[in-house]
Amino acid sequence: MPLPSVTAVDLAARYPAFAAVDPVLVTLVLDEARSAVDDSWIDADQKPALLAYAAHRLALEGHDGGLGESGHTVPIGDETMNVSGPVETVEVGDTKVKFADANGATTPGAAAITGSGFEATVYGRYYLELLRRSQPAVLVA
Repeated sequence: MPLPSVTAVDLAARYPAFAAVDPVLVTLVLDEARSAVDDSWIDADQKPALLAYAAHRLALEGHDGGLGESGHTVPIGDETMNVSGPVETVEVGDTKVKFADANGATTPGAAAITGSGFEATVYGRYYLELLRRSQPAVLVA
């Protein structure tokens, strides 16, 4: 059975951070994703895997709607704070929050441990989850 059809509209619906990305570029990256997913995958996981793979590639290239290195603004009381990635550390007493950069590194500009691998983005981690479910490791004795 052929892989399901996926479009730039599908990607924008599933991952709104990519809604402003040129549909031609999205289509090219979705075509690339077809090399990472095949018809041996669980049918219900094929479309989400194609979308997650494409979103991962686009995020690595900086096409994630401003959620990359430049981060985004979070309101804090009457002020705002720029954040650049996921929360790394949280302390309640005297309130301390430390953000990693968009790639998961705690030092801005530093590469995360996995670099540009699938662990570097939330989309890549979801792709890996789907991959493990469809292509489980096999023990050979």
